[in-house]
Amino acid sequence: MAYPSPGSSPAIPRSYASGRKRSTKGFGQNSYGQVFRPLKATTSEQVGVVAVYGDFRPIQHEVPRVLHLEAVSRYLPRRSHVFVDESKAGRYYIAAAVISPADVVATRSAIKSLRHKGSSAVHFKSERDAVRKAFLRGAALTGVKTVVYIVDGKPDKVARPACLEALIQDLCEAEAERFVLEQDDSLAATDRRIIHAELKAHGNTELEYRHMRRTEEPLLWVGDAVAWCFQKGGSWRAEVEPLIGEVRRL
Repeated sequence: MAYPSPGSSPAIPRSYASGRKRSTKGFGQNSYGQVFRPLKATTSEQVGVVAVYGDFRPIQHEVPRVLHLEAVSRYLPRRSHVFVDESKAGRYYIAAAVISPADVVATRSAIKSLRHKGSSAVHFKSERDAVRKAFLRGAALTGVKTVVYIVDGKPDKVARPACLEALIQDLCEAEAERFVLEQDDSLAATDRRIIHAELKAHGNTELEYRHMRRTEEPLLWVGDAVAWCFQKGGSWRAEVEPLIGEVRRL
């Protein structure tokens, strides 16, 4: 299956039925029928939870599509694409943002527009509060939701495998197409062993997975933002709420 490259522009399908013409210049729409306007913001480095691709298109002359997909949960529709990042201060968090494959290109473009001018990525740990809040508002307007996996009171070497195993099980049940983890050179080999073992245990030969750096995949920035906000707690937990679909404590 061919995947759109970061930064590429989505094509408008010819199969869309024409609807009543609306004044929607500057807006977009995802495959769930949600309308959004990309928000210009300043952000610089990365965010990554599991994020799903969202191909947002101009909506003049379009009728919202409806996804007829069974789901493990309402936030993990079948055939999803998922982007994952983590935070490990006290508790261990993995955030997974999920979107329909049809929504990949436009969501990536909208998220990419939220970084600082001249910066290569968004990284919440390094951002100013005003930048963080602007990013969260802009990401929420795309309609992206995340599933957050939490392990409390265990060392990282136990917590990370537990989160990954639960995530892979959910992705296999949802027949997800693809998921991406942020590249951490010190963890990549162990991650691959865990993922391979879980896929083998579930008899899954279809799920494509890979590690990517935050500068390579803007959709990782969403997970980074969500995981950081969960780790900080307080008012940041309320700020990130629009991006949260489900929380799973393991």
